[in-house]
Amino acid sequence: MIEYLIAAALRFRVAVIGLVLLLVAAGAWAFANINFDAFPDLTPNQVQVITVASELSPNEIENLVSYPMETAMMGLPRTLGVRSISICTQSVERWHSQR
Repeated sequence: MIEYLIAAALRFRVAVIGLVLLLVAAGAWAFANINFDAFPDLTPNQVQVITVASELSPNEIENLVSYPMETAMMGLPRTLGVRSISICTQSVERWHSQR
């Protein structure tokens, strides 16, 4: 089997050289057009939860929405921290985790 492949490659030298040049050109084109990031993303994973409660004051949003959401998120695996902001009609919680 190997002898047949070698004999065929020697018999069809021009085709083999053309195929090799085609593969080299395709590899050079792929390398020139590859998308890669020179600097890795080192920021931790982050999830942001925004809740809207238009009828509640910021103090009520903190007590009824933000605090229960924060305590529930702190129980998630690989949690690094939870931060929240309660403003008029909105509560924003950010959950940070390990990669």
